Amino acid sequence: MATGCYFFVSHQFYSTSEIQLTLFHTLLLTFLLPICIYFMLRSMKMMSSSIMIERREERTSPIVLNIALLAILVFYIWENNRIYNIKHFFIGYMLSYLIVLATVLFKKKYSIHMLSYAALSIFFIKTTVDLYKESLFAISALIFIGGCIASARLAINAHTSKEIIIGTFIGALPQIILWNKVFIL
Repeated sequence: MATGCYFFVSHQFYSTSEIQLTLFHTLLLTFLLPICIYFMLRSMKMMSSSIMIERREERTSPIVLNIALLAILVFYIWENNRIYNIKHFFIGYMLSYLIVLATVLFKKKYSIHMLSYAALSIFFIKTTVDLYKESLFAISALIFIGGCIASARLAINAHTSKEIIIGTFIGALPQIILWNKVFIL
């Protein structure tokens, strides 16, 4: 989703083949493969819970696998990719997942949905600011959708309000830290 948002506001700076290849890699390693891994873990009885994962042992495996997939995407597949903003986003996203992994090991549970959405929102705001794009409507929509996600997580009793707020903070913090950091990968 972040990659699509990025190219939505910056498509004029990249060739069509760069955009398509980056979107394909992102779709494959951040959506399709994790879904396949989820069903594989379920079929191997490594996850007995439904979509609401309660046990710490069951939460650890998908988080570790997601970190590994993000590392492969950023440091191997996109090694020579010139789309640095996307790489910085995924590095920040990976840092958020590492923080969540550490909290899971200490038997804490925070909202990964809000972590992901906060990271996306900060990245989109950063991108529009960097490109001097007018984005008041889009940012307002992002805030509204974030509220809907948080409300839904509360309504189905997946998280407490504290877990949602901390999850949002964990997702936003690395993106904010990396906002003005420029480094070559």
